[in-house]
Amino acid sequence: MTELTYTSKLINNSTFQPFVIFSVVALLYFCMCYPLAWWSRKLEDKLNVAHR
Repeated sequence: MTELTYTSKLINNSTFQPFVIFSVVALLYFCMCYPLAWWSRKLEDKLNVAHR
């Protein structure tokens, strides 16, 4: 399994469209990380027993 940025670099080397390729990769990373960060904040709020 290859890493997403490495794969995008390989695709960029064959298509020579870096703005399009890396924009799609940035969007994919955002779509993966934002829900995880949101869920993490909610979980921390739920499990924060020190401030109840």
